Amino acid sequence: MLFRATADSADMRNKVFSLELLLSIVENAGPILRTHSEFIEGAIKKKLCMSLLTNGVSPVPGVFRLSLDIFLALLNNFKEYLKTELGVLFTKVYLRILASTNSTMKQKIMVLQSFLKVCNNPQHLVDLFVNYDCYVEEPDIFER
Repeated sequence: MLFRATADSADMRNKVFSLELLLSIVENAGPILRTHSEFIEGAIKKKLCMSLLTNGVSPVPGVFRLSLDIFLALLNNFKEYLKTELGVLFTKVYLRILASTNSTMKQKIMVLQSFLKVCNNPQHLVDLFVNYDCYVEEPDIFER
């Protein structure tokens, strides 16, 4: 029998707490963590980005919101090291949520609010265009 964590279960509270801790680490990472290759390759690329692929489509609003916030923190603090990973999260998770008829209106609003934060930073807009739309191998995020 498969166990599904409800929004009030201990497992879900632990998940939310863990995501809150990860958000705090990513948001407040100093220059050493922001450039430490083992942290970026092992913790962020291999573990955190994979977790965001799963939690980024969670039906639980708290988990979904925290995943979006972590995504924005990665974009703010680690974008030069996570070009491919951020592109995948943009296209395979968040843009799909906006296009999907299965996504809730609340999820779509949260994604749009997050994208508004991205758009409020002119450097992010330039980076999206230069790093994705100008490269043939990368998805056209800015165009979408």
